[in-house]
Amino acid sequence: MLVILFPTLVSAHTSLLEANPAPNSELVKAPETVTLTFSGTLDSSLYEIKLYQDEGKEVVFDEATKIEDNQQTIYRELTDLDSGDYSLSYKVIGADGHVIEDTYSFSLRVDEQAALKEEDSEASEIVNESVPEKENKDNKNEAISKEKEREEKLNNESELDEATENHIDVPAYLIRALYYFSLLTISGLVFWSFFTNISKSSTEKVYRKSSMYLKVMLLISVVISGYLQSNSLLTDMTSITTLLVETTIGRAWMSLIGLSILSFFILHRSTFIDAIWIVLLLFTEAISGHANAMKPVILNISLDIIHLGAAAIWISGIVILLLFWKSNEVFIKSFIPIFSTYALISMITLAISGSVMTVFFLPDITLLWSSLWGQVLLLKIVVFIIIALIGYFMRKAYKKTNQKAQQHLLKGDILLILVILLVVSVLTHVSPLP
Repeated sequence: MLVILFPTLVSAHTSLLEANPAPNSELVKAPETVTLTFSGTLDSSLYEIKLYQDEGKEVVFDEATKIEDNQQTIYRELTDLDSGDYSLSYKVIGADGHVIEDTYSFSLRVDEQAALKEEDSEASEIVNESVPEKENKDNKNEAISKEKEREEKLNNESELDEATENHIDVPAYLIRALYYFSLLTISGLVFWSFFTNISKSSTEKVYRKSSMYLKVMLLISVVISGYLQSNSLLTDMTSITTLLVETTIGRAWMSLIGLSILSFFILHRSTFIDAIWIVLLLFTEAISGHANAMKPVILNISLDIIHLGAAAIWISGIVILLLFWKSNEVFIKSFIPIFSTYALISMITLAISGSVMTVFFLPDITLLWSSLWGQVLLLKIVVFIIIALIGYFMRKAYKKTNQKAQQHLLKGDILLILVILLVVSVLTHVSPLP
């Protein structure tokens, strides 16, 4: 169901595909460059590779980090490295606006390898001469001890990375859920004013009051979620001006803030202006998400706008039913037949657009059972059936004028929406790649 409703929100994040030097590798020759290739398109404005020696001292590079024309590979030329253990850190932004950062280790044993070759050469010239048994044992024990220390260090780093990856930032996810709820609901409420009299007569006061609350929620959630997402980039990579002006995530964030502020002054005055505002809002959300990182980009962005619009119509329709169920029975009786038709069209649109985008986003069929994303995809049919059944029973209860049953089903639908939005807010930061 999550894939049907929000496929671009649970689809594959850009991730590290290939690295040279490779993680946990042991090199006998100093590399000339560090090269990192990612699974998706990167933002061409912000990217960084840093290298640290075992004691934490940063390695000074002669050249800055560069990006190749394909916008999937970054690299940095190295100066001569001494033997030792190194930690390599990278930070990039995917075209979908997500920050990808990690640290891994590798070791360089140039001097040790040369020493071993020299020892082998000397040993070949010595006839009938053997190394004392005690010295052999000492050398062997020392090598074993070093290897154990190295393995323990790598295990600790792996556990730390796993803990960081699985960390759930609850406040950030709640803010993100609030953002999706307010964005979709305010867009849908404005849409419904085109086809019903909700913005007039007896429902006008509640409609405008609800719209005002949603505008405030949207502005607050956009500001906070944008700050949380971009805050880590301001520590050591760039200035606030570069982030806001030169990156996709920065431009999208500023556009969303601008549209949120404009909503207080331009909405509910002109149907044409309202329609333009909805399209711009959904377009801005689409280009800041996964659709912008997946080819064909134009098709995926178009599908995402349609998809978000269908979700907005469905979710806001449920909210309208909840708002006026008890307070305005006359309006509800006129609204339900209209909503029933549009809800059916929305669900079909969600299913079709979600399925098409899933085809573009699914990198490997084996991820269906080996990743969280794939498992959610397999569960979508079950949840979709539940949603369809709720709609069927609501329609049946309406025909029988069973208001109590309708109200229970309506509450179940709202609860399911909130759960979906919360889970989606978590999945936007979870990579499906194993």
